[in-house]
Amino acid sequence: MTGRFIKKTVIAAGTWIVLACSASGGELTPGLAKAFASVSAYSTADTLVEVVVFLDDYEPKEAVYKVSQAAGLSRSERAWQVIDRLKSYRSPYKEQVLDYVMDQEGAVVKEHWIVPAITVSVPVSRLAGLADIDGIKLVVENVDLVFESPVKTTLDVSTLTTSVSTQLEILGVPELWKRGLRGKGALVCSFDTGVEQSHPALASKWRGNRSSLESAWYSTVAPDTLPYDLVGHGTHTMGIMVGSTEADTFGVAPSAEWITAAVVDQGRTLSMTISDILGAFQWSLNPDGDFSTTDDIPDVILNSWGIPRGLFIPCDDTFWGAIDNVEAAGIVTIFAAGNEGPEPRTLRNPADRASTPVNSFAVGAVDNAKMITSFSSRGPSSCDTTQVKPEVVAPGVDIRSSYKGGGYALMTGTSMAAPYLAGMVALVREYNPEATVEQIKYAFLSAAEDLGVVGQDNAYGHGFVNASRILDYIPLPSTDELEIASLVISGDGLAFPGETFELQLTLTNSAGNIDGLAGTIGTESVSGVTLDVESSYFYFGTGGTIAISAPPFVMTFDSSLYHGQQVDFSLLISTDGQEIFDTIPFQITVGLSPKGVIASHQNNKMKISVSDFGQFGFAPGSAYNALGDGFCYDGSDNLLYEAGLVIGSSDSQMANSVRNEAGLFEPSDFTPIVSLSEAWIGEDGGTHRRAVFTDGHSTVPVNITQETISFDNLDDQELLILKYTLTNKSLERLTNLHFGFMMDFDLSESDEIGVDESINMIYQKSEDDLYVALLALENVLGFQALMNGETKTGFDATQLYDLISATTSMSSASAGGDMMFASSSGPFIIDQQKSINVVVALVSGHSMIQLYENVRRAQSIYELSSSLAGDDSSLPRSMKLYQNYPNPFNPTTRIAFSLSEAGETSLEIFNVIGQKVRSLHSGHLTAGLHQFEWDGTDEYGHRVASGVYFYRLESHSATDTRKMVLIK
Repeated sequence: MTGRFIKKTVIAAGTWIVLACSASGGELTPGLAKAFASVSAYSTADTLVEVVVFLDDYEPKEAVYKVSQAAGLSRSERAWQVIDRLKSYRSPYKEQVLDYVMDQEGAVVKEHWIVPAITVSVPVSRLAGLADIDGIKLVVENVDLVFESPVKTTLDVSTLTTSVSTQLEILGVPELWKRGLRGKGALVCSFDTGVEQSHPALASKWRGNRSSLESAWYSTVAPDTLPYDLVGHGTHTMGIMVGSTEADTFGVAPSAEWITAAVVDQGRTLSMTISDILGAFQWSLNPDGDFSTTDDIPDVILNSWGIPRGLFIPCDDTFWGAIDNVEAAGIVTIFAAGNEGPEPRTLRNPADRASTPVNSFAVGAVDNAKMITSFSSRGPSSCDTTQVKPEVVAPGVDIRSSYKGGGYALMTGTSMAAPYLAGMVALVREYNPEATVEQIKYAFLSAAEDLGVVGQDNAYGHGFVNASRILDYIPLPSTDELEIASLVISGDGLAFPGETFELQLTLTNSAGNIDGLAGTIGTESVSGVTLDVESSYFYFGTGGTIAISAPPFVMTFDSSLYHGQQVDFSLLISTDGQEIFDTIPFQITVGLSPKGVIASHQNNKMKISVSDFGQFGFAPGSAYNALGDGFCYDGSDNLLYEAGLVIGSSDSQMANSVRNEAGLFEPSDFTPIVSLSEAWIGEDGGTHRRAVFTDGHSTVPVNITQETISFDNLDDQELLILKYTLTNKSLERLTNLHFGFMMDFDLSESDEIGVDESINMIYQKSEDDLYVALLALENVLGFQALMNGETKTGFDATQLYDLISATTSMSSASAGGDMMFASSSGPFIIDQQKSINVVVALVSGHSMIQLYENVRRAQSIYELSSSLAGDDSSLPRSMKLYQNYPNPFNPTTRIAFSLSEAGETSLEIFNVIGQKVRSLHSGHLTAGLHQFEWDGTDEYGHRVASGVYFYRLESHSATDTRKMVLIK
């Protein structure tokens, strides 16, 4: 056996959880095999466990490394390039993992791009097969993480004072304040227990006061609430970084802003998990959800968490990739060393890493006399016992800071020492915003006062950081560089296609040597932009460094532009309208970028764009033009104005991806958790695409797996099957759940709509007899026809819920004008981690006869695919012959069967009097699924007559016969 394997078994509630690692896939070690045998011995039912699968990351690691080493890039450009490399990487092994886990009931999947990783739930019995997949680097149980609990906490009820704390004084922080550095413009982030947003010492500094909630608060528990902290730990550490009131300043960088990721214990029974930490690192690279901006990326992340010693192997590298990638994008990461001292090698993972002198950067704790505390974790690193840890030390005894409930507390621990270094990062970044992660960390080491034995040691590291000396080791900031500090679009902050808007630019001049500058904007990258007011004037004043309230530019985006399009501009700066002084490039994103991936199904008859966020179409002229194909039939222009989904159990507990009450485009509520896949050919011969999404507002606790299937064979090109699997991801039974589609086709000026209740189908007919239908295949209750009127009709929450919960279909045809239709399903009752399917087919035709022929084909295809999906093993327990499809057929049909074991097999066609017409196969076949096509000819290639035929499958163990009909 080749490759590296690590075995870790943990008993939890009577269940073995297995950690396996392989560089290239392979068999389990004997130790792991024994663990799985224990599962069988002690459990009567297989146990579903959640694991994080880390895929081979050589390619993205190399790409990010090249960006980090590239010369001449600004910090923003470097961040953009790092994020682009990570987002655009597609692991060649991902689909193998998804295919392996998605065919099981209750599968939960979450993809990560911060590193190539996937969080999945999988039965213990299938972990061995998962670990054997090529390209898997590591499979690890999604264990809980814990924060670095303070050694001591004492509530402080003393009166606030205007004095500077002893700790700030001995660190030399006031010396930087005297130079005007208090963290202005810097953004700090904590990975902790949350932060009490309303605390008087922190409330005014929260970035969410001037940006969206999701850009300033990350929580998998309560993402829609304001930041809170049930424990108090995160509020305390944030106060050490930025806390202040009018009467008291105890934070290092009181003018900095803060955001937080609540990724460790929030006062619940369980802490957060590895998957949550990966999600937080990923969020930190794009908090506002707009990948074209970088001012939302924090300068520093304070980490007050770690893996308890003994849970992972020494120097486990689970988090290394995520840490390296955020640092390559310019975020300094600081870790508390841990409170498990004074024995050697007691730092927690990942603070014990020592692959370079500055990662991971761990901070130990000393008292006010600069003596190492007994609890502060000691080195050396478990990665390399020759490497000294921690890197530096700072005060960590009886540190006074903000606490939950609006109060204050004294806390002791390395989690109190590390924030002092994180706050210093904010001061350095105010001084030189372009200072790199390595420059800042090496400056900390160089500015440290040696303590303990001479030189670096495993108690004090490099020593006690002297803030007043840090700037001596930071490169001088640029003195003549102009920058656009902010870009504000009037109104709702978005520039939609067809909209005229004002653009307000704020310009900064770090040198403070120019009173005023004239600015003119221009663009050559795209047509469709009209510059109505293209000039403005930026007034700095004597010695000023920022020009605010400059007159706005005015421009119009033509309706031909599409959502998510990047329009490049240049701001030409000149002195009083004379010689060009500088040129600053910037971009504006048109409208709203798609929330996920858009791709099209296409064959000779039909094309339609689908997504991984519950919407369809996206063509020019539709409700949401994102440069998709829309729906085109037989060479037509786009015929689909809008299509989307609605799901909910009431009008207040609902998610949708359709228009709003005013009839205008509204961003989808659904957020992808598994991106729309590349196309693949399934056992049914169809072209499949799969995605998983969920309600991004957490109103409806359901994961929706979407599978769309089109066909290239001549007779099935006019249909698309849409299968939705609704999985209850909550811890409770879901009741009264309804689900539906809404589709608005614009076939002609005046369309008709009708319903065929005998087959549960609704259809729309144009003036020139073009038909588009939605056919129920599984768990669809009925359909409703709707009139758009003069303009597109809007729907409020109550109206949408009434549509998807309607108990009957309309029964008569409607005519005249702009029509649309909706489907209803449910009410469903779904137990926790259980699923239910809703399946429809989108069918087209140039006549009613052709439409019904295509409907029959869709029904036959789904009957076969359901039979295939019913096999619970890739190797059936016995021979099984499936119904051919299509049936009736002309000119070809496909016959599928499965064999439980290899052997001699024959597949033959007979007419109604028992004469053999054609032998499709005679010879040896392997076990598994097989398919053969019959083109309606005999052994001599002659076309046979219309009528009934029989096909017989015979193996050494069984024989089966089915009937089919050829129609000409």
